[in-house]
Amino acid sequence: MQDSDQTGKAYEKAEVLVKGLLEHGFWLSFPEPLETDFIRDHTEEAFETQKKTALGLLVFAVLVGVIQGVIIWRKTPSGMLVHDLTVWTLGFWVVMGSLSLSMLTTRLAVLKPWYVPSRALTCFAAVGIVQVCSWSLSYGYFARLSGYLVLLVILAVFSFSRMRMLPAVTVVLVGTLAALAASLILRINPDWLNFFQYMGLSLAYGVFMSSVLEYRDRRIFLQARLIDLEKQALERLSYEQDQRARRDRLTGLISMYYFHELMDREWERAMREKQSISLLHMDIHRFTAFNQRYGYEAGNRCLAALARVFESVSKRAVDVCARYRNDEFLMLLPNTTAQGARSVQQVIEKEVARLQILHEDEVKQILFLEIGVATMTPMMTETPANLLAAAEESLRLVQTSTTDTAIVW
Repeated sequence: MQDSDQTGKAYEKAEVLVKGLLEHGFWLSFPEPLETDFIRDHTEEAFETQKKTALGLLVFAVLVGVIQGVIIWRKTPSGMLVHDLTVWTLGFWVVMGSLSLSMLTTRLAVLKPWYVPSRALTCFAAVGIVQVCSWSLSYGYFARLSGYLVLLVILAVFSFSRMRMLPAVTVVLVGTLAALAASLILRINPDWLNFFQYMGLSLAYGVFMSSVLEYRDRRIFLQARLIDLEKQALERLSYEQDQRARRDRLTGLISMYYFHELMDREWERAMREKQSISLLHMDIHRFTAFNQRYGYEAGNRCLAALARVFESVSKRAVDVCARYRNDEFLMLLPNTTAQGARSVQQVIEKEVARLQILHEDEVKQILFLEIGVATMTPMMTETPANLLAAAEESLRLVQTSTTDTAIVW
């Protein structure tokens, strides 16, 4: 019960946190453990999206590369053609290789753990290689024109790659720095005006677009989490209400409705397996007088104490006890013979006597039970009601007897 309460409080705390973030807004981060959960879910969603679009993305990249290569081949002056085609072909295959590796991680289960680093490597290679290639082209027209391709690649990193804003910015900046370092090593002079134009434009627009997309994804994540928490709260409430309906509020024993359900189930099993099934019908002797003398609060404490005795006596999981009427109880003992039921009855009497509940209206001034015991091996013509009627008749005989406290019927 304590674990259930702690779980309920944890759910309530999480629900308050999620509602607060939705109502009051948030930046592109969550408190833990929400942030870890979001990154995991976002990565999984990106993985599934790219798994579905992998072939289309590869075809698009091939078309862009081939078309650009054909244009270079057609339009570049003959003196620069070999150099520019070599540069473009080299860059194209490096980018296609890293892109293919990234796409492969979405297709082979064994490579799935490498999806995130391969995606980052692909974006890094694309940003760096395309910039170095654009600076290396000898024909000035294509060198300037390729700046638009760099812009396209950077914007693709911020959008189609489904990377979050901060990792995307990091990859673009690191890729650009690597490209600048390569240009110094290879003694390539970038068109700095063109570089700052497309880098400034692509970064500004890319950061804006990426932050909007990530904010949307985070809000959708919070809404989904809130729906999930509310669903869990409803399920928990339904379970608790079901448990309350199955339990007597005062004694904690199962309700009669649930007792009859279990009794029907055990009856069918006993009939199927040809086993004996026993039922104890217990009544507190002169309980009305007990309440009148000591008060109803004392009577309630007495009922609760007796319930604990019955639970301690019910050693097996299949042994169940229920509060039948105000001061009457039923105990079902599946796969139990008359002798076994009588043994349980004797243990109950001994444990109740050990409680030493004062009852001054009794001869011995101690509260005691009258117990009717019935045992049957179910037949097709009989029902659980026959067993209950037999236990009631046994109890009636006990109540009218001057010597017996229990009679096996």
